[in-house]
Amino acid sequence: MHRYSAAYRRFRRNKTLALRYSAAYRRFRRDKTLALRYSAARRRFRRDKTLALRYSAARRRFRRDKTLALRYSAARRRFRRDKTLALRYSAAYRRLRRDKTLALRYSATYRRFRRDKTLALRYSVTNRRFRRNKTLALRYSATYRRFRRDKTLVHRYSATYRRFRRDKTLALRYSAADGRFRRVT
Repeated sequence: MHRYSAAYRRFRRNKTLALRYSAAYRRFRRDKTLALRYSAARRRFRRDKTLALRYSAARRRFRRDKTLALRYSAARRRFRRDKTLALRYSAAYRRLRRDKTLALRYSATYRRFRRDKTLALRYSVTNRRFRRNKTLALRYSATYRRFRRDKTLVHRYSATYRRFRRDKTLALRYSAADGRFRRVT
């Protein structure tokens, strides 16, 4: 049988197919593949290839460009905005903010901070000038002067004040000291 005759080619083909699909051949291929896949040489090759790819300039540029394109894409910005808003206005987030705020507001540290800040403000030069100027502006305003005058006049001419002045005057007038003074004079 000639090697290149049609009969020989059919024979080779049939033998190859019979071999390729036989259970023995499939086991052999599987074992060879597994032996190759898990061999130390294969693992080193895959690791080196992966690392070479991962740290190559082209790969780094690709990752950077992909990341930047994603980060600044309209879809990504909308997603981040919606996620942030959903978080910000969620009941859980509002409770967290409220609890955190209350915990901060009533903590000893915060109370000391507020007290110190208030005292620092109260006794600062700026605050003293402001208070003094405000007081002076009030004291010498027309409204305040009218109020003081009216209050004084109301007090001065009240029955209680008149009785008090009369009693005080009479007590002074008829005191022993006043009598001696009057006699000497």
